[in-house]
Amino acid sequence: MLRNVNFDLYIPDSSSPIDIAFRIEKRGDYYMIYVVVPEFPDKEFRVKATLDDIENLSRNLQDSIETISGYCEDRQPEPEEIRGLVKLGYKAFRVIFDKSDVWDYVKDWMHSKSNVKVAIDSKQFTLPWELISHKNYDKTFSYQHFWGMRYQVYRRVEPPMGKLPSMQESLDKVLRVGMLANHELEKVSKEEIPFLQGLQKDGKISLSILPKEEGVELEDIEDLRDFFGTDFNIVHFACHAHYKEKNPPLSCFKLSSGFELTLQDLETEDVSFEGSPLAILNACNTSVVDPRYTSNFINALLDLGACGVITTECSVPDLFAAQFIKQLYTNLLGGLSLGESLLKSRKHFLQYDNPSGLLYSMYGSPSIRLVSQEIS
Repeated sequence: MLRNVNFDLYIPDSSSPIDIAFRIEKRGDYYMIYVVVPEFPDKEFRVKATLDDIENLSRNLQDSIETISGYCEDRQPEPEEIRGLVKLGYKAFRVIFDKSDVWDYVKDWMHSKSNVKVAIDSKQFTLPWELISHKNYDKTFSYQHFWGMRYQVYRRVEPPMGKLPSMQESLDKVLRVGMLANHELEKVSKEEIPFLQGLQKDGKISLSILPKEEGVELEDIEDLRDFFGTDFNIVHFACHAHYKEKNPPLSCFKLSSGFELTLQDLETEDVSFEGSPLAILNACNTSVVDPRYTSNFINALLDLGACGVITTECSVPDLFAAQFIKQLYTNLLGGLSLGESLLKSRKHFLQYDNPSGLLYSMYGSPSIRLVSQEIS
């Protein structure tokens, strides 16, 4: 049961310690990966895969986990279906680490520690790292072979400058959540919204929803500007998202049948966050990052001032999206860090043989957490 407490958001600065980091840089027609481990000298090695190779591999991994996640709505996945995903994850592992001694260099260290934080630092090398598997499928396969079920994998971002709250600051407010909700989505209106309203009723959060109710349309960008001008700790998107591959700036959040918020709107309409909230994108395809363009959902929200982003790799079944977000909030409010909360939420669904939590990825520090003081 959640304690009756007040919450605020603690955002670590960019000097917070890491366990291991992979920094990827493009060098002509190949990539160099630099490995940083505190206990060892830095190491570098070459990846021979081309940009097209990486894009195709990423797309195949996303298609595979999306297909399995769809099956999990009605039944447990068959071993052959899981085998295909594992083989792709192992292929990704070999593309990155094969023919080098780097994995031998770090594997014993990574396997010997719990709650390892794995930082990915790259703007051009896009891959669903949570789906990497360091073992191929065999009779003893475990979901723990996927990095996203074993480590706190995250993409490094710089926190907003000048907006870092202190862990010791005075806390006099409950966690402030702003929710952009598409009420036309059944699982949003019947699952996500009632869950958050329940947390508000119990005094765990304060909740603002836009639009406030079904049938109320947003009129223009001014409604969003006022909403984002509120000092939220979390901005929660519960809607569909559409990525326009041929014209990324027109990619949009669909907040209702009559209102779409494009990335171009966010860039040109002088919209910004009042504080440095954590953005939760419980929407489809929000992790799409095309290295040929800077315009994508993640960059847009970081530019608005978000301290981090939880996002989805591909299409997420509406029911699972609602169930997963309940676990994430429960873990965060229970005192776990963002990285711990995401990892525990993924593992929760393995009791149903459902690996769909691997659809979610993290941009920002895994050490972000809610700091609290008990109400007397």
